[in-house]
Amino acid sequence: MTYSIKRVGIRSAAMAAFVCMIIIMIPFVPVLLLATAPMHFGVEETSGLWPERLFHTLFGLLLYGVFVALGASIVALVYNLSVRLHGGIKLEIELQDTQPAEKKKN
Repeated sequence: MTYSIKRVGIRSAAMAAFVCMIIIMIPFVPVLLLATAPMHFGVEETSGLWPERLFHTLFGLLLYGVFVALGASIVALVYNLSVRLHGGIKLEIELQDTQPAEKKKN
């Protein structure tokens, strides 16, 4: 079977991109916390700066996710506007049997 994608939901593309980017970046939060230098280099004890660094790291992560979602929504909008020119993305889908071969023999 051949199908064609004629329209992509802009909001759904943005939400999917945002969630995927957050899920992908979560393992990097500890690395980002350890890699960033403390903002106050004169302070020897940095334990008081951890909440501030954590907030800045999480805020940067969310901001990055928003930019990715904005980019995905722009790409979806451009695709929706240009689909009339190129006809959409063609997909060939092959249906497979859902039952194993052993059960069909009985």
